[in-house]
Amino acid sequence: ARCELVSANTATARQLGEELRPRARTRAHTTAAYCLLSDSCLSAGAIPEAVTSVLECLALLGMPLSPHPSREEAVAAHEEVWALLGERPIESLIDLPPMTDPDLRLVMNALATLFAKAYVTDKNLLIINLARMASLTLRHGFTDTSAMGLAWFGMMTGSSFKRYREGYSLNVLARALVDRHNLSSQRTTVLLSLQCSSYWTQPLPAVQDIRPWFL
Repeated sequence: ARCELVSANTATARQLGEELRPRARTRAHTTAAYCLLSDSCLSAGAIPEAVTSVLECLALLGMPLSPHPSREEAVAAHEEVWALLGERPIESLIDLPPMTDPDLRLVMNALATLFAKAYVTDKNLLIINLARMASLTLRHGFTDTSAMGLAWFGMMTGSSFKRYREGYSLNVLARALVDRHNLSSQRTTVLLSLQCSSYWTQPLPAVQDIRPWFL
């Protein structure tokens, strides 16, 4: 079904997602089916359905989210991350232990799937989405999608909360995590976030030097 989606057979992928969802026997299979359906809907331009699918998945996994949260909720979620970090230097997070709880790894996968949909629908939802990824990482350890979550949480920390240097430091951390763990599937999105964050804090030649890293 995922092959159909990446082959641009969006309608077929969406149909398969609908068929697979009620047949799922495990939480992992259920999450995969919901995420496939959400991605298929997004590719077809059915954005509300894409959001609904992944939010239904997150509710089943124990993390219900509103599609249109308030600014106050977004600020609280953002501040929670910094409270969890406490006095630890951002760069020390490179040594986070791996996330071992399989159910939390599924939640992280669903939150990663929500990212693109939140990005194009609701800024407050986007902030909460990324804050939840960062909070779970700080509490329970690192998983592949943590790099993307930390990078774009850093981006939003700069763009929405004017904490540009902290946001840039989170992006540097995310790139280091990608390099340390050889996370090739996360490299492009992390580098894109790093480049965006660098415009606020780094000289232009340094920002331009990021481009070859995409190759």
